[in-house]
Amino acid sequence: MAKPMSQRVFEKYDEDKSGTIDAGEFKLLCYDMGHHLNDQEVQLALGAIGTADKITYADFQTWWKTSDRFVKLEEAVHDPKVQQAIAYFQFFDKDKSGTIDQVEFKSLHADLVKNQLTTHDYNSALATLDENNDGVIKFNEYMDWLKSIGAIPL
Repeated sequence: MAKPMSQRVFEKYDEDKSGTIDAGEFKLLCYDMGHHLNDQEVQLALGAIGTADKITYADFQTWWKTSDRFVKLEEAVHDPKVQQAIAYFQFFDKDKSGTIDQVEFKSLHADLVKNQLTTHDYNSALATLDENNDGVIKFNEYMDWLKSIGAIPL
């Protein structure tokens, strides 16, 4: 019995045979299908489909089944709220590292409280946003959090 198209496509772009598609693999997949995404758009797309840094086959299969899969990606990437969220993160990422460290988070947290986006104290807010507990907030952790509170579309 032939493999479903979604599985054949997934396996083709899972170049390292890790069982997941990472940012580079997904960027190539989209480009080969006529949808060029820049690195930031790829990161947003990964978060919209799977997790912050990879897509499992189950997530890919769900996304692949939708007939307007690329339209929805484009809408999410170009949504004004998403663009605003990106600019907000970049503003607080003072060293432009792509992460917000604990020093940068002090300013971000104060602003989140001021704008009533969180009522959590500094430590619990940091724990909530820093999903992998590595002491920094990665861009995708921040975007996942915004999705979870309904500030940006899923």
